[in-house]
Amino acid sequence: MRKAQFPVPPGFIVSTSVSRAFQQEGTLPERLEWQLNRAVTDLEKETRLKFGGKQPLLVSVRSGAPVSMPGMMDTVLNVGMNLEVLEHFIAYTGDAEFGHDTYRRFLMGFGTTVLGFGRSALENQMEKASTSQEAWIALREILKDALTDDPREQLRQAIVAVCKSWDSPRARDYRSLYDISSQMGTAVVVQAMVFGNRGDNSGSGVVFSRDVATGARKIYGEFAFNEQGESLVAGSQTPEDISALGEKDEELFATLSHFVKSIEQLERDAVDVEFTVENGKLYILQHRVAKRTVQAAVRIAVDMVREGLITEKDAVSRFSKDELEKIANPLKKFSPLHDLQQTKDRINGLAASPGAACGRVCFTSESAQILSRQGERVILVLPETSPDDFAGMLASSAIVTSRGGTTCHAAVVARALGIPAVVGTGVVIGDGSLQVGNKIVREGDTLSVDGSMGMVVADKLDLIESESSDEAGILLGWKRKHEKLVDLDLFNSNFSVNTILNDMYVLETIRQEQLNDELRKEVEACYDMALNHYAQIFATYLLAAVAGELRHGWHHLSAVDRESLGKWGVFHTSDRTQAQVTTVKRLLEFGGNDILAEFCEIAERTFEKFHATGFGGRPWAVIAQTVRMYLAGDINQTLFVDRVFDLRHNNGLAFDKHPMVSSLTDRTKLDRQLDIKRMVLEPAQRIKALLGMGRVSQEVLVLLNRTYPNPNGGRNS
Repeated sequence: MRKAQFPVPPGFIVSTSVSRAFQQEGTLPERLEWQLNRAVTDLEKETRLKFGGKQPLLVSVRSGAPVSMPGMMDTVLNVGMNLEVLEHFIAYTGDAEFGHDTYRRFLMGFGTTVLGFGRSALENQMEKASTSQEAWIALREILKDALTDDPREQLRQAIVAVCKSWDSPRARDYRSLYDISSQMGTAVVVQAMVFGNRGDNSGSGVVFSRDVATGARKIYGEFAFNEQGESLVAGSQTPEDISALGEKDEELFATLSHFVKSIEQLERDAVDVEFTVENGKLYILQHRVAKRTVQAAVRIAVDMVREGLITEKDAVSRFSKDELEKIANPLKKFSPLHDLQQTKDRINGLAASPGAACGRVCFTSESAQILSRQGERVILVLPETSPDDFAGMLASSAIVTSRGGTTCHAAVVARALGIPAVVGTGVVIGDGSLQVGNKIVREGDTLSVDGSMGMVVADKLDLIESESSDEAGILLGWKRKHEKLVDLDLFNSNFSVNTILNDMYVLETIRQEQLNDELRKEVEACYDMALNHYAQIFATYLLAAVAGELRHGWHHLSAVDRESLGKWGVFHTSDRTQAQVTTVKRLLEFGGNDILAEFCEIAERTFEKFHATGFGGRPWAVIAQTVRMYLAGDINQTLFVDRVFDLRHNNGLAFDKHPMVSSLTDRTKLDRQLDIKRMVLEPAQRIKALLGMGRVSQEVLVLLNRTYPNPNGGRNS
């Protein structure tokens, strides 16, 4: 952003190699000290301020992981403050209250994040104070034995805290959930402080280039006047809508909007931008690709294709398999039979993450985890959430907070997890109870949460599915169009039908077992990989088989049929394999899966016309229909692979039409394998019977040995 000449406060970056070294050695590398000294000196020259001096330079210390992990990593603000610096700071700025407030914020943030003091204990002390000065005096008394007044030691300790947060339980849980490698480590961004707590012409905000709940193309965000960014992100304050900043200063808001859109153009994706206004001057602090709901992500992706920012393939590639399944299965909502607006026992808040859920109330993250493990759906209700609540949030079906806005920690994490959230309800949570309308709700009672309307009801309401959006249908259509379902390179390999069948049925059987989390992930990954690979093999093979059968019966076709099919390839060559390869290659040159499906539809109609021995007829029409339905997206991979095996029983002889097929020497073996799969057997018995019929791949064998270890300590053969 600095290269693009955005108003970014100067700073420097401690690279990820330092974080990785810290994870291995438990300490910062020795060479870092002189590098930090040099970097601080350079920063002093650029800002014309002095770290620990009479014209005080204070810095923020933030994480900068290669993959965004919002709310999981630590941040420390106002580093460089001590009693002497406070005096200089007040003299330099001419604002005693500003100085006292900044020192209070430093002690609070440093005490919790770096020194490990409990936030509630420190907040209780501050609540007893009537001024910022009294507050920092009370905080300093608690922290004095652990607190250092050396600015450079504060900086070192803050960097250590950020490095430690990379390996915190919440960060590990987040990386596990999103399959992020723990080997990356995090960078640490040290940046000159700019102050949002410097009066009514100052403040901090988070703004999104698009609405991350709905995907609408509009600036969306929040701003807190006379606040630093941490109180906004943490949710300790309920901010105002970003429009409040526009009403106060139209020119500044227009400049902010311009920068946000420019960053979106650079990223080619929706972004969230953290910014600070100090005495009417705008500073852009950092940005990242915005976390958004799956539904918003669909609309954003489709709109960006229409705007020419990305391609259809780019749009599809932005979604994981799990996300695409969520797109196909819309969010829940409450039945229209419930008139929520007329319900008395309800509270309203900010609609932070869409969807609806019912569950039992938990007032702590720990109780949410316990109740979830017992199979209950949980509604986590807290004054505000912090990164330490992540495990409880992960166990919950919805989240409700009394404080915070739509850019607070609870809102951001809920959207990333795809669960409903209502924040900023303003309702006091105390003594394990919550008043919802006329009802007192206690731990274990039932709540219904509508994150789309921002409403919480003290009752169990009926849930129904929402309707799919038009954008969801468009995106899923692009997926089918551009997904690589056929691969010409497979013509150079061969496969064993019996081994494929054993792999699929053995993996399906293992998936039914009680497995630990690590093994279950490996089994699911292997199953998905096998299903993808075998579906691609069968799609390529059957397409080739259909092309070969058309070539075989070329002389049966009328002139009209030959003309309509001729554009797809050369069927009249005497070499069947050459005809197959040429045809499929030509099809792939014409376009995507929609073209392949159209070809199969023509072949299906052609086969239906003929009943002559040796060509076409109903069996071959069924083969063409099966691959056509898969290529068109009418059946999924699982159904497709199952149907391909069943084609053996349609007298279509689907498995002997190309040299790609090997090891089908005993046709009755396939029938016996299918029979075993359909028999009601214990998992271990079924696997033993299947292995008596044939082999499995090496990858499946490894999982077999881990799932059913040999009691004698050796590997199963």
